[in-house]
Amino acid sequence: MVVGPSFGSVNTLKIFEAENENIKLYFNANMIELMERCDIAISACGSTLYELSACGVPTLGIVMADNQLGINNSMKKNNLILDLGWYDNLNRKKFIKRFNLLLKNKTLRENMSQAQQSFINKNGALKLANRINELIKSRYRHSYFTS
Repeated sequence: MVVGPSFGSVNTLKIFEAENENIKLYFNANMIELMERCDIAISACGSTLYELSACGVPTLGIVMADNQLGINNSMKKNNLILDLGWYDNLNRKKFIKRFNLLLKNKTLRENMSQAQQSFINKNGALKLANRINELIKSRYRHSYFTS
């Protein structure tokens, strides 16, 4: 479990971790390293979903705020996540059903991972920067020869 700096109940989580050998808390985590080791993720439907998708991690998405609805709806529509809906409407039964669906269906996980990686390009920022550099160089070359 990755614990962000604004989480208020850290001591409660540390007790939970101590009582459960299969729970590991990460503070100031190297997120890319963790994501690449994950088979399944459970995440709020914020920008972390883009990072998980770039890594091809099948994800259960939880809506935590109004500004996450667009990402949730788009990724759900494109089969990039399994939607758990709003956090305050989530119950144990629904969570376990969706989690087991993902856990027990390797084909679903593989399809989701492939869809994520074809939809979200993890080298997109680099490709964009390279394209901008090409355009700038082209413009300067063009203006140099036409002056």
